[in-house]
Amino acid sequence: MLRLLLGILIASPLLGLGATASSAATFSWTVDCPTTDTVVGPVTVLQVTFPGTVDLTPGVATTVALLPTANLIRNDNPSAPAGTHTGTLSCSLTFGGVTVPFTRSLTLTIGATGNGDMTAGPVSILVNLGPTVGVVSLSAPTFTSIGYVSNIPIIVVPLAANTTVLLLAPAAIPTLSIWAMLALVAVMLGSGLVFLRRGVRLA
Repeated sequence: MLRLLLGILIASPLLGLGATASSAATFSWTVDCPTTDTVVGPVTVLQVTFPGTVDLTPGVATTVALLPTANLIRNDNPSAPAGTHTGTLSCSLTFGGVTVPFTRSLTLTIGATGNGDMTAGPVSILVNLGPTVGVVSLSAPTFTSIGYVSNIPIIVVPLAANTTVLLLAPAAIPTLSIWAMLALVAVMLGSGLVFLRRGVRLA
């Protein structure tokens, strides 16, 4: 009995450490954005697909080129006047086999010179990969790039490396503290001694 209780006391902290251990894992992802072409005033943001992989360690954030902005822009009106135009990217992200839709606002501001900036609004996404893997949080801040030039028919904007990705691992299995474990062992020892004494008396 005593050896068994001591074994439990020694093994319990080790089990607790094992439950909270973490390691890096590789996840594949694909972004379709927009899912259909998006008109923003005199331009159209064309559909593009970005695939890739990312290595994540639970609780450690990493920054990668993942969530797109307005990456491929077609100029539909080379003589557009100055003004502000808005639109919404409707996209989908498949991360680790789970697909989640998301949107991103677009604002195109054309100045008097005939050039304009395209601003993609901030975006945050949560992907639930299940109880054994956890939840992946992805976020990207506002991103502004060239969005309109009167004499350029197609504008290609490289994907900005501005997506923060964080794997939130499943909650660790709660374990007893050392003091709680000692108290439990003391109770168990006390109970064992009582039974031993009763056994001696009955004998």
